[in-house]
Amino acid sequence: MRNYSLKSSLRLLAGIAVLSIYSTAGAAPASPAEIFGFEPGDDYKLASYEQMEVYYRQLAQESDRVQLREIGKTP
Repeated sequence: MRNYSLKSSLRLLAGIAVLSIYSTAGAAPASPAEIFGFEPGDDYKLASYEQMEVYYRQLAQESDRVQLREIGKTP
């Protein structure tokens, strides 16, 4: 009887661990195609500097894994 309750407890803990991982994952950030209006790598399509900057700033806002830092200014 004791082994059964131990197995049940371990299953419960494993289930809670899996659910907690998925609940903290959050929504995926916007894809480059959503920002640029075309898929990177498409023929005759190249993102401008301004489009890249917008994408990187949005990515930094939406994700806790990305940090955008200013390290200098171009004259």
